[in-house]
Parts: sequence; C-alpha cells; structure tokens
Amino acid sequence: MDASERTTVPPLRFSLVNADVMRYETMGPPRPRWPQLLPAEVQRMLRPFTVERGFTTGGLREYVAVR
Repeated sequence: MDASERTTVPPLRFSLVNADVMRYETMGPPRPRWPQLLPAEVQRMLRPFTVERGFTTGGLREYVAVR
C-alpha cells in the first residue's frame, strides 16, 4: 500500500520475476488513494496469518506475516 502523502496513486501490477525480484508496472492513470490500513486491519484481513512487522520501502507500506 502507498505510504506517501499523495492524494492520487497510479494503479500498479506486481509480478514475480525471480525468487528475490519483484517487478511492478503502472497500469493506467492515477486514481484517488485509498485510506491507509492500520496493522490491526491488515491482521484481520490476513487471518490465519499473523502480522510480525511492517516497513516502508520505495513509498510502499509492506507487512511481514507468518502462518
């Protein structure tokens, strides 16, 4: 999820290129940004996984979850 302060974001498509490489591509014009999810909301959405931690890289909020 986008962690920047922008009000619009481009729709992205993610694909796994290699075991340790992910590519993302812009897929159209910018759209209004969704509200940021809090860790507790992500935890509920990913059940039965447990969110271990979150971090921001390249303007995207990422979470590590384990089962």
